[in-house]
Amino acid sequence: MRYLIHALFFLASGLYAQNQDLMIDQEEMAYDLSTGPLRNDRSLRSVVFDEVIHITDATWLRLVFDEAILGKAPANGAPTVLRITSLADGAVQHLNTLNLKRWRHTSAYFNGDSVLLEILADSGAAPSQLSISRLWAGPPNPLAAKRTICGPTDDRELSNDPRSCRGQPVQCSIWLIDDANHCLLTAGHCSDANFISVVEFNVPASDPTGASVHPGPEDQYPTDPDSLQYVNGGTGNDWSYFGAFPNSETGLTPVQAQGDYYELRAPPAAVTDQVIRITGYGTTSPPVPPPYNRAQKTHTGLLTNLSGSIVEYATDTTGGNSGSPIILEDDGTAIGIHTHGGCFSSGGDNLGTASTHVPFQAALANPLGICVFVPGEIDFVFPEGLPETLDPAGATIRVEVVGINGGAPLAGSGMLHYASGLGPMVVPMAVVAPNVYDATFPAFDCLDRITYSFSAQSVAGQTAETAAFDAVAALNDRVHFNDTFETNMGWTVTNDAGLSQGAWERGTPAGGQPSAPAMDADNSGACFLTGIGASNVDGGHTVLTSPALDARGDGDTYLVYWRWFDNHMGSIDDQMVVEMSADGSSWTNVETLGPFGPENKGGWVQKIHRIADYVTPTQTFFVRFDVEDSNLSSLVEAAIDGVRLVERSCIQHCPFDLNSDLTVDEGDFQVGITLWPTPQLDLNGDASGNVIDLLELRASFGECGANLKR
Repeated sequence: MRYLIHALFFLASGLYAQNQDLMIDQEEMAYDLSTGPLRNDRSLRSVVFDEVIHITDATWLRLVFDEAILGKAPANGAPTVLRITSLADGAVQHLNTLNLKRWRHTSAYFNGDSVLLEILADSGAAPSQLSISRLWAGPPNPLAAKRTICGPTDDRELSNDPRSCRGQPVQCSIWLIDDANHCLLTAGHCSDANFISVVEFNVPASDPTGASVHPGPEDQYPTDPDSLQYVNGGTGNDWSYFGAFPNSETGLTPVQAQGDYYELRAPPAAVTDQVIRITGYGTTSPPVPPPYNRAQKTHTGLLTNLSGSIVEYATDTTGGNSGSPIILEDDGTAIGIHTHGGCFSSGGDNLGTASTHVPFQAALANPLGICVFVPGEIDFVFPEGLPETLDPAGATIRVEVVGINGGAPLAGSGMLHYASGLGPMVVPMAVVAPNVYDATFPAFDCLDRITYSFSAQSVAGQTAETAAFDAVAALNDRVHFNDTFETNMGWTVTNDAGLSQGAWERGTPAGGQPSAPAMDADNSGACFLTGIGASNVDGGHTVLTSPALDARGDGDTYLVYWRWFDNHMGSIDDQMVVEMSADGSSWTNVETLGPFGPENKGGWVQKIHRIADYVTPTQTFFVRFDVEDSNLSSLVEAAIDGVRLVERSCIQHCPFDLNSDLTVDEGDFQVGITLWPTPQLDLNGDASGNVIDLLELRASFGECGANLKR
């Protein structure tokens, strides 16, 4: 097979976090890949796209997908998948639509400087499409970190405890526990710097230079940001609790694959003769061999003191060990989380947070996200996406129901829920394959607004239903304004005099806080955020206002946007307000988020509003986003992306409307003249642009333009 090869050269960066832990050293690289629609025209399942991605001198690669549309499989066919293969060690990851969602449109970490990217599709599958504008690459050399060794030598030995794993991109130590869903623990400051998006089990030794080596994709798991609870409050109050999704290759959860976990217990009543073991992924420096660096190592030492929620011990650790379990050697149980180094050859002890710490125990008793145990849980996948418009004559949406947390969907239980002007309706969905359905809508009047959702049952008897989605019955979308925030299109930012940080700014999300987005919503690379990185809103209001926009149209014009709002420990004054204006002077509330409630927990949410429901659609229409945080102890983050004004109508399709003004006239003829004699003028399907096309265009003057009601 012939491969297309793209190569980029590595530029070293200095990204790292000091103190006890290391942010993985990485460089974000620009990359240009856009496949266009890809179809399998062969009779058998085949590779419809392949490309070798190469970054010179990189020690590892991780791909970021701007767009990854995996075409719907034919009836009874196998799903279309992305296949990524490391050319260094042959490690392979397969990503279907559900796994892409869980991996947040990124890949696993792959060792080496080259990967082969492929799309596999069945004959007859719908077209697939892929685009990449950036990726992450590892540098050729590791970083050193502070040693906290209890004595003159580093006495840690290599180990292979299956209960422990390593985080990425923050390379802390993490471990499985005995809660209901066998979730994960680490230090709070590991989550405070940048949310751990991937955990790696069965980590190999590092290479001869000390650079980290990643396990195969079958040992990497994407984490669930909705499950995260943590505090970075210093010694004795430093902990993080979260979960990870099943593996994309094996379908197994971490505990299913590893077969073991730590049991949490209270620290012993006395410290006398108690031996402590610390197992984790700390860094090394000479004379310790470089392959030991960031690989799993273990060491024992004496428990030296217990003081409230602080545990002290004389056991060797280094940067990267933060988050390790504090293991009681006599029975292998864990009594706390290692968080701080203080043990040096001159004296002192290393420290951690005790398992009995009250806020930590409260979090364990109230899990979030995937850490909530729901037997027989199911989820929904939409391989063709969810449309914002439905054909007034009737439309169909493909729905797949999948099992998670060991659950399985009940065959034939899929239901479509919808409501329009006639009230709510519930109808069965048509089965097209096991647990794959077509949800069929009836005919609607043009510009009817429809709310719809889907439900199904698990074999265990639980009923799951999706969130409600909005759509409009229309034939055409005419975009008046579309801003992905890649360039400055005239937005203004106004701040209170007392605002100390977190003003709106346009840029690329960098995580920074677990409450801030790590990626933009529309995969263009940029959005507006209330401070890039670790700068959350504090001290007052920051207001983002659009330029004057033309919201007029023959149909209904809608404001569409993606928004993110997260409010940790907020007060009554912490909120985000969205407002519209017909003239820029008087404003009408569209929605208010905060201070509390389920919609204040981050995550990108798309909102669609009919402008005429709030203000008169004018040529001087404005929208603004006002975020306030007057409580300095709270953590408020907001983001906006993908703002559009879209006119929806049932105007008859005009095949010769070359300038998209919804009618055929002299303006279209002038466009045709500029296209003649290229194939772009082809209007009669003969693959050429000629005088016949121009004559047909002239004969069509005056056609179309009627807003048709059904």
